[in-house]
Amino acid sequence: MRRIIYLVAAMLMLPSCSKDKKVFWDILPVGVEITVKDKDGKNLLDPAHGQNILNAEVTAEFRGESYTLEKMETKAIMPTWYGFSIYNGKIYFGEFDGAERFDDEDLIIDWWGASKDTVTIRNIVHDTDSCWVDRAYYLNGEKVKYQFEIIK
Repeated sequence: MRRIIYLVAAMLMLPSCSKDKKVFWDILPVGVEITVKDKDGKNLLDPAHGQNILNAEVTAEFRGESYTLEKMETKAIMPTWYGFSIYNGKIYFGEFDGAERFDDEDLIIDWWGASKDTVTIRNIVHDTDSCWVDRAYYLNGEKVKYQFEIIK
């Protein structure tokens, strides 16, 4: 019995982890999902809607790069992907590595030259003993969730 107590005590004294050990966190990718409706609440990305915007020239600018809205057809779960596209009746932008830092970066959407909307994205990973992510989205200065609606 005495040996067992000494063995347990010795094991407890051994260091269980090192301060130099790198911890890797699994962080969700960054992206936004937008539903676009008219003033009557009809989906402007629905092919059945007579005034849909599926053939309109819609572009977005983010971090100095320009993206043209594309339609994507798939029944598979969306993989990590980079771009600006229509999928399943919504606009998607992203995805970006969830650990990438965005200090209030602006995504500017130009709606066929008629108007623009600004989506501001913040993503700051605090890599501490308990990893946490400061992630926020703003539409024209007002806080929104990553899935939101724009009325056109």
